[in-house]
Amino acid sequence: MGNVINLMAGGRAGISLSGLEIITPPMQTQYTPGDCFDPSGMVVEAIYSNGMTKMLDLSEYTYTPICPLAEYDSTISITHVDAYGAIASTTLDISCYRIAVDLPSISSDIFTYTGDTISPDIFYDTALCYISSGDTSAIDAGSYVVYVDLFDTARYKWSDGQDGAISFSWSIEPAQAYLSLSSSEVQLDEWASPVSIDVQCTSGEVYAHSFDGGLIGVDVYWTGGEYTNLVVNRVGPGAGYTSITVEAAPNPNYYPAGVQTINVILY
Repeated sequence: MGNVINLMAGGRAGISLSGLEIITPPMQTQYTPGDCFDPSGMVVEAIYSNGMTKMLDLSEYTYTPICPLAEYDSTISITHVDAYGAIASTTLDISCYRIAVDLPSISSDIFTYTGDTISPDIFYDTALCYISSGDTSAIDAGSYVVYVDLFDTARYKWSDGQDGAISFSWSIEPAQAYLSLSSSEVQLDEWASPVSIDVQCTSGEVYAHSFDGGLIGVDVYWTGGEYTNLVVNRVGPGAGYTSITVEAAPNPNYYPAGVQTINVILY
């Protein structure tokens, strides 16, 4: 407790206010933007010209800024005005910084087309940030992007010091198409019945082309799922060799499958 100062009526008896001192700092000196300064625990003393001091009650001094504190505020100004209008002030060092939030992350950024919905896992503090926009899932092959934002950029920032949306680019790569024939050779005499060949193709529609349309014909029938049926038939007389090429139609979800050839022997 400081010494008690008795001032004579009508004057100060030569004693004057000469300074202000913080004897004990407040319990809290670290703040986040938007907080209010809390003087709890702080002990402030007025110093007089004769070396005597007086402990001040909270009601006997003011402080600024009070509320809200802004990022990078570093000092609190404390002021005491005595009964005679004399002013003394001092400052208290504080810190005021936004809270750093760990940067979000993505589980994987490259996937392969499966025909099902694909959703990358985005890891982030759900209490402080959220997926604000973008593509959180997709089915088809392609390039996508998703954005994660902070709820409150006044009080929080990313651990790298920024506070804007964090973007993640991810993609679904085409799968490799599969093309398979149940037979790679057909033999037809002049009176032969049409020959059927089963085709399996993961990428959808199949094209077939005969190199000698005057001798043979080929029809394509989709049978469902990944399966197609080719029917090869004799359309003209003659003997020799020709062929049919089979390929999958272009599909953005698949890398092209190799072209398959059916050799045709005519009798």
